[in-house]
Amino acid sequence: MKKESLILFLLIVSLILSTGFIKKAVPVKHEVEITFTGFTALYGTPKDCGLFKPDTVILKGLLSGNENVDRYDPVMYTGVLHLSIKMAVCSVKRVNGEDQFCTMTVNGNGPVYTELEIDTAAGYGYIKIHHDPSLGTFTKKVSGTCDHQEMIEEENNVPDNSIAAIFNGRELTCLKDSPKLRSGKTYTEKGPGGEIVLKVR
Repeated sequence: MKKESLILFLLIVSLILSTGFIKKAVPVKHEVEITFTGFTALYGTPKDCGLFKPDTVILKGLLSGNENVDRYDPVMYTGVLHLSIKMAVCSVKRVNGEDQFCTMTVNGNGPVYTELEIDTAAGYGYIKIHHDPSLGTFTKKVSGTCDHQEMIEEENNVPDNSIAAIFNGRELTCLKDSPKLRSGKTYTEKGPGGEIVLKVR
């Protein structure tokens, strides 16, 4: 009797696997390019610093994730993408005991580990980036009219903790109605600081 029960169990398992009742975690790869065009500020507004020409931050490369999930479950994509930063930041410095607006120009290039989670139940996508030395060199330079020590600290913050990196800890509401990335699709959203365009190849 035990032998017959075991055979029946194995037949049921075989049937489930062959008919696809158990979802397979097969990663899907997408080539993406996410571009932010606009302004940013630590203090004041870009206009206070005379910033009228928008700068850009670009994150591009391959993301992969398991898209075979239940309808309302989030989809997580990961990959090592290339981050390119050219962004002027409005800030302030102390001059003779008074605050004076100043600018820092942040430039950076290099690989970053990237996570993009799409959660339609929450109503947005969410990006996180992190640079690890094992990924390769991330070049960075900060210059401008702000206090020298502040610019050194800002350079040390690039890319993980710099406001100029734009995408780290960024919500993407343009993905609120898309449970997964779709090839050939372009997603856009506008905010007070500028515009984000996400292209999926």
